[in-house]
Amino acid sequence: MVRAAVVLLALLAAPTSHVIRTSGTIQHLGGWKIERDPTLRGAIRALGRPTSCRTLDGPDHAVARWRPLGVAIELRTYATPPRGRTGCTAPGSIQVDHVRVTSRSWVTSLGLRVGDPTTRLRQLYPRARRKPGSYWLVTRRGGCVGVCDTLFVTIPVLTAEVRGGKVAALYLHVGAEGD
Repeated sequence: MVRAAVVLLALLAAPTSHVIRTSGTIQHLGGWKIERDPTLRGAIRALGRPTSCRTLDGPDHAVARWRPLGVAIELRTYATPPRGRTGCTAPGSIQVDHVRVTSRSWVTSLGLRVGDPTTRLRQLYPRARRKPGSYWLVTRRGGCVGVCDTLFVTIPVLTAEVRGGKVAALYLHVGAEGD
């Protein structure tokens, strides 16, 4: 009974649009304009309370899941959460590293869904860069962090994880944890 109530509440808070919009400067997951509030708090405002949130290797690293929506968000911060709190209990203090979407109900602005064959992916995104196990669908140029041969590098914004010739998940690479 409690599980059914949690699912119902999550569905009621679910975004009305299941469109994923991305470019070099924006990342939208339904009504959540990630670039405006790339925190767990921003996700909760747009998607409702997660069905679960757990810390991974410390209070500054967490994963929040919205199971009915097929959305999981990995969160990190280089800062320290408020004393006695974690990223799950202080949602404004932890930022989004990436969003993973596994439900077929979500669709990119060009029409790609989880479950679509890679042939459709290549039709919709003819410039997609093939990488081991994935395709980089939307990219941007950004400054190199770490050891690089060049000042600017290509950074994925939206990728498709592929398995068995089909899209298994869509990823929005946010990387806001350094902010």
